[in-house]
Amino acid sequence: SFAIKLEILSSLVMGVDVIVLDPENEYKALVDTVGGTYLNISLNSNEKINPLDLPRGLKDSETHVGDLLR
Repeated sequence: SFAIKLEILSSLVMGVDVIVLDPENEYKALVDTVGGTYLNISLNSNEKINPLDLPRGLKDSETHVGDLLR
């Protein structure tokens, strides 16, 4: 757990976005410390994750269908 938190902090310093699925609420303090967003996902919450939801292309750039799947 400690090693993973260090890896997360190192990634954030390098400018990498990090997503953590945290079923035991171990990372809430870390999220608060670095100014991240913590979403409480459950059957009763308003937040949901749809792994099949593709992002939309940017308005000012030409996007090809395959680009969204990368």
